[in-house]
Amino acid sequence: MERSAQNFFIVQPDFKVERKDGNKTIITMNQNTTNADRALSIGLQNGNYFDGVKITQSK
Repeated sequence: MERSAQNFFIVQPDFKVERKDGNKTIITMNQNTTNADRALSIGLQNGNYFDGVKITQSK
């Protein structure tokens, strides 16, 4: 997968991350059927700029 591409997908059993048109990030998480909160952290980088997103999905 070329992460610098304008469009790409990362697909895992519980979530999907899509980069669209080079400037949109779409994050989809499956329903949480566990008895615990779930956390998803995604790191973002553009040159020397680093940031991220942390999502907590309630039980």
